[in-house]
Amino acid sequence: MITFQAGHDYAEPLRRTLIEKLREDGAWLVLSVDHYGWRAGYDLMVSLTKGAAGQSVHHGRHLQSLVDLQVQSGLYLVVEQFARLMKAIASHEDGTDVFFSTYMQSYRSIPDLITEVGRYSSEDLKRWFSVPTDSAEIAANSWKHGVPMDTETAREALNQIESTLDQLAANLLELDQLTDRADLTGTGAPVDEGHSLRNVDNAYRHGLKILLHDTLPADRAFGVAIHRQSDPLSEHAVDLYQSDTEPRFVTIDGRPERTAAHLSAIEAISVRTKQAVRGFIARLTEQPAALSTMLGIDPEQLGPSLVDH
Repeated sequence: MITFQAGHDYAEPLRRTLIEKLREDGAWLVLSVDHYGWRAGYDLMVSLTKGAAGQSVHHGRHLQSLVDLQVQSGLYLVVEQFARLMKAIASHEDGTDVFFSTYMQSYRSIPDLITEVGRYSSEDLKRWFSVPTDSAEIAANSWKHGVPMDTETAREALNQIESTLDQLAANLLELDQLTDRADLTGTGAPVDEGHSLRNVDNAYRHGLKILLHDTLPADRAFGVAIHRQSDPLSEHAVDLYQSDTEPRFVTIDGRPERTAAHLSAIEAISVRTKQAVRGFIARLTEQPAALSTMLGIDPEQLGPSLVDH
């Protein structure tokens, strides 16, 4: 259990009055909006264009929590793009618009889509990308398409392509981690399970349901700490309201290290997306040798925004 004291930026008589009028959660919400929530959206948008320059230390630490949640939303953005692309590739039929319509399809549940593409095997991918089974075929076609390879080079390229597709299939399976409910074992939580990061993201995006620990109107103990983490919360921790059933709140520690981990994941999925679309183009143009180009994606090709940070 983690206990936070009432926020001393607000006088006790005021906190008592708000609790009486709004109940404790309502008081917590109105003080959170008054304390920082009123400017949170504006600060976040400015930070996307100008960085955090000019922010006070007080506002800067709250802004970091929002930046972390925004980057987490960016992670879901690229994960959904990746999942949609892979399903569209799997569904493609030459001479039809199935690829486009599948990619643009409306899904009742994106987690279900993520689970579906997580079942794609390496053998499925090899079939959808028309990976040759014979390195000699790659070598022969390489001369036709201006990327000449000898047999040994073609064999190495084929081995690397197969390894890349194995990794891609493994990554597709790992996407399910984003929709799994948090394992709270060992946190002292009085509940059996937590919320998935997807639900956390929804709570953030739909109305900024963020409550700040330094605006608590009364002392409160929290049962949920950090997903698979038991070290003390940092100053960047916030709570997000989830539902009117237990657990009602989820604690997110938006420390810079978490943000960096999100960016690393976004970079990795971006590379996989590029490899997949390049391999698909190679299949459509019937250039087996061109499949080897799906190996050459370097993070530097993503541009300076990720590389510099």
